Amino acid sequence: MAREGANAATEKRFSIPDGSIGHDRLVATQTAIHEIQSEHPEVLSLCCFGSSTTGAARETSDIDGWLFVDVSKLAAQTDLDEDNFVETIDIKRPYGTRKSIQLKNDVREKYNQLIRSKLKQEQGLTDEQVQHIRAVPVSSAIINILVEDLYGWDTKLQQYYSVIEENNRRLDAHDTNTISAKMPDRPSLGILPDMFHLAVGRGIEPWRTVLLAKLVSLGKPGDRIWQEIITNTEMIENHMNSGTNKAYPRDLDQAIKVYG
Repeated sequence: MAREGANAATEKRFSIPDGSIGHDRLVATQTAIHEIQSEHPEVLSLCCFGSSTTGAARETSDIDGWLFVDVSKLAAQTDLDEDNFVETIDIKRPYGTRKSIQLKNDVREKYNQLIRSKLKQEQGLTDEQVQHIRAVPVSSAIINILVEDLYGWDTKLQQYYSVIEENNRRLDAHDTNTISAKMPDRPSLGILPDMFHLAVGRGIEPWRTVLLAKLVSLGKPGDRIWQEIITNTEMIENHMNSGTNKAYPRDLDQAIKVYG
């Protein structure tokens, strides 16, 4: 379904002219990812955003992105549980505390250094130019936890909207006996929006499919959750702005056409 008015998609999300610094870096980064994967098949795509994907990269620009590590593969390789590689921590925000599922410090640093060192060596980049490449975990278990939290939040949110609608009906009928209601805080989206930045190197695509299939199985709540996910992806790519006129898949039907 096409978007109308100011939000109609009229621009490509990514603009990477051939021969530009951003293009050459991404090509070299893709080669580096493939080389790493030959020894570390648990390493998936580097999902990039920032100047490298917009045509604005200069010699001094850095590379921004999330290096996805399949912790289910790590678990199978080592005969250990995924819990040996990930941890759940609470991050305090002004609007509340959110749960974050991360690679454990030693595991994260291993993969951070793996990709950062290779890019510095092969592309002549500095520490500062690769410091915003960060390793993150993905698995079915992680996706399920995040989606289930979001589904619970969506259920409470719809209940909140129902109370607001009922209160408006009562006020229209001059009934002052309204019902108290508090909008629920949205849980962390975690890795879900990060999966849909520009994928450099093969690997993240099957996990996108896993997520989309789970959202489809939820019906309308799944579509609402998708809109939260892709809006967050959009904001990261556009300096915290959403509702741009760029070509983002705004609903699940569009997402399946793009990523399915």
